[in-house]
Amino acid sequence: AGSEIAPSWSHLLHVSRRALLPTFCHMELAGFEHFSILGGFGTYEVQIALCYALAHFVLRFALKPIWGDKRNSAAVMGGSDGARGDAKFSAKDLAKRSLTIDVVAYNMIAVSYAVYCAVTGPMGWFDGSAAKVEGSPTDRLYAESAGAMALASLTASYELYNTVTVIFLPEYATAAFIGHHACTCLLAILGMHPFLNYYGFFFFGLSAVSSVPLALTELLKVMNSTAGLELCEIVFAILFLCIRTVYWPYVSYGFWGDMLGALQGTPGYPPVHSTFAYVVFLVANVGLTSLQLFWTTKILSAIVEKLGGGGE
Repeated sequence: AGSEIAPSWSHLLHVSRRALLPTFCHMELAGFEHFSILGGFGTYEVQIALCYALAHFVLRFALKPIWGDKRNSAAVMGGSDGARGDAKFSAKDLAKRSLTIDVVAYNMIAVSYAVYCAVTGPMGWFDGSAAKVEGSPTDRLYAESAGAMALASLTASYELYNTVTVIFLPEYATAAFIGHHACTCLLAILGMHPFLNYYGFFFFGLSAVSSVPLALTELLKVMNSTAGLELCEIVFAILFLCIRTVYWPYVSYGFWGDMLGALQGTPGYPPVHSTFAYVVFLVANVGLTSLQLFWTTKILSAIVEKLGGGGE
């Protein structure tokens, strides 16, 4: 039996947004008639994405007196010019880069979003909210949690803003960056059926805890500030290894068990509402897990180099 989840204002808001979706998106599965491929994504998420864009321009205007028309000279993490903030550019190359005010504004918004996820995700994962939708395979796959839905909704909005924004920032305009943000946006949208709300607390929320010091590191670098930079890097490395290197594969193991159980029609598992959604999530998990392992090797190499006296 599914867990009993009390109606809430966010649930009502989700239902009202769902009514705006085209009828051709809805799936006709017994007991799952209210599900659609696009989930609850609608005008609300687009409006929040536009609010992010507006915040970017407000911050840009506020930062103008500090940096003026100065171009960003710091390399960004995983961007088009490497992972370290010590790149040197010719005057010609520097002229092609983003204005510092745009990169700073972008990273300020990234910090605020990461903080929100780092607070709400762990709270939901450990305060009993996730446990309410954990009881059975049907619960873990399809039970609705207001907290997880809000997290998915904001993630979809932020990543929509993020995907569009990085296209116009040369430092971030790589296929990897654009693809990563577009994929995360799609995952959040597909999770708004509700779908995978239980796992959403972890993948959209708890895993973002390590993103806070990472976003702060990026912000400090583009601001050419060294105050607290090394501390942020150390905290990031510790949190990443604990959450994404160790805990992520453990949660992913349970995630794969539930997803494959439903796809294979295992007794006790609910019917699959969309094979497309399942495949997207499974492929994304393989890619993202591989990415965690890749960054784990980078972090461990940096630690070994630092301990060996080769670090800066």
